[in-house]
Amino acid sequence: MNKRKIIFMAITLAAFALMSNAAVAQSYSGSFPVNVVLPPHYAHTACLTLVDSGTNGQHSGSASLSGPMVTTTQTGTFQVINHLLVATFQTGSDTGEVVYSLFIAPAADGDLSNGAYEEPGYLSGATTFGTQGGCSK
Repeated sequence: MNKRKIIFMAITLAAFALMSNAAVAQSYSGSFPVNVVLPPHYAHTACLTLVDSGTNGQHSGSASLSGPMVTTTQTGTFQVINHLLVATFQTGSDTGEVVYSLFIAPAADGDLSNGAYEEPGYLSGATTFGTQGGCSK
């Protein structure tokens, strides 16, 4: 084989490898059941829905939280950086203060691992995420 043919084949193989990696990339779009360890008098289950639009990075977009843990559906944003998901929701308290709640969890290949829930200065707890698409309607 001559040099040109070898270079052409190497470039073709590299392009094919890059395309197949892009096809394997998983989206975080979907709904994930959430169970948070909280004191007994608090509801501890919800559904975290993510729309992975890539608006703020490779995996990022809008988030919503619904179910017994919240009185009305909350909207927020999420981002996955270095295999770590951070979903943030801003709400108001009964006294008019701004309240943030966060979900933080390891993330890989479209799946979320056990993580943490934090409402700074108020509540926190270990969090278990169910399978993507697992929220009941």
